[in-house]
Amino acid sequence: METNKYAYLTLLTTDNYIYYILGLAQSLRDVKAKYPLYCCITKNLSSNTKQVLKDFNINTIELTDNNALFAKIIAGNNKLGVRQN
Repeated sequence: METNKYAYLTLLTTDNYIYYILGLAQSLRDVKAKYPLYCCITKNLSSNTKQVLKDFNINTIELTDNNALFAKIIAGNNKLGVRQN
């Protein structure tokens, strides 16, 4: 199995923004994006939202308080291209 070194990464922390994730996923499919999309999700999302992501074949990474990626996002690690305002 070949693994990809690059990916598109987005963050979903509330159910209200699911439509933006679906739009992003569809746009990446439309342009035949070279890299996969991963959506980081937090534990406060509803099971319905998680199911929608699964139904639309969107890869998810569940973030927990002890997750290293979660800590980097919260810290605003510039290497990830993330800034917290």
